[in-house]
Amino acid sequence: MNFFGHDLQFEYPGWIHWGWLSLVFVVAVCVFAYMNMRALRDAYSDKGNLDRTTRALTWGSTIFKSVMYGLVALLVTVALAGPFEANQPTIVPSGSLHLAAALDVSPSMAAECYRDVLPVPTGPEGIKEVPIGPWGSRLQTAKWILGEQMMKALPGNKVSIGVF
Repeated sequence: MNFFGHDLQFEYPGWIHWGWLSLVFVVAVCVFAYMNMRALRDAYSDKGNLDRTTRALTWGSTIFKSVMYGLVALLVTVALAGPFEANQPTIVPSGSLHLAAALDVSPSMAAECYRDVLPVPTGPEGIKEVPIGPWGSRLQTAKWILGEQMMKALPGNKVSIGVF
């Protein structure tokens, strides 16, 4: 879905398809509340005292409330659908950036938290091989992000790496 020049996608697109139900539900509740309030006012109040002490109950105010509450319900439904913009490759102009990266090389970085996330290496024939042994450590993932994603987006810029 193109929205103001941005390619928006939804994590749960089914929420968008059923979002109109929230609008119908809110309008029905507002109309039901108006009719019940009108019946209660007519049955249990003195007309003279009611006009002096409360605001008039009109269809116009009910329609306004229905539209506003319906708009809020629709926006909440869109938010629950999980909108996101697909990642686009980013290229920074040459010479416009100085990047300093710090990498932790302590033993805690050897934990294999990203075994299923880190891309597997390709073999000599170009076939992706499932790694045997340790793979997907925090340090390997940090090096992959720095080398494959950040460095490729920063050609011609100054990059420094600090290790602690």
